[in-house]
Amino acid sequence: ACGVPVPVESSARPNRAGIGAPTGEAELMDATFRDRLVIVEDDPVTRAVIAGYFTDQGFQVEEAETIAQARQAVRRFRPDLVFIDVVLPDGDGLELARELQSASDAGIIFVTRRDADVDRIVGLELAGDHYVSKPVDLRDLLARARSLLRRRRTERDAARRNTVALFGPFTIDLLRRELAMNNGEP
Repeated sequence: ACGVPVPVESSARPNRAGIGAPTGEAELMDATFRDRLVIVEDDPVTRAVIAGYFTDQGFQVEEAETIAQARQAVRRFRPDLVFIDVVLPDGDGLELARELQSASDAGIIFVTRRDADVDRIVGLELAGDHYVSKPVDLRDLLARARSLLRRRRTERDAARRNTVALFGPFTIDLLRRELAMNNGEP
């Protein structure tokens, strides 16, 4: 997994010191509202280019080179979105995606050199929301990421509005996991 073409108009640059770690008060406040992204990629150049580009686009970015690092980053960082390379030094990115899907509601985009139709289909059916082949067009990846995040936000908002259901004499609050009589008694 080597070089990723970077659009000329982008100011993509590795920004290791500030990734995922706001330093000033304004950055700390801004970080609360930024989308969080974990990039799981074993190639350091590709990872740095994608991280720099997405940081420049306003994302809070955390990087991982291995599945083990990805698990730690996801637990600590609680991302909205995860980019996963399918081929990683300590395991299969598809398995990591399936694990993340069951434990998190983060969107998953595979970013990989494996571009056979069967790889795409398996990736999308197992856990992926999108499947992007390398070399990556960063503007396309950004558009896919924003689209996925918009759709996820819409789904979450709708789910929050629809957490209470009436069933006969009972009211069920799915979010709180509570069942009560319609008259308010537990």
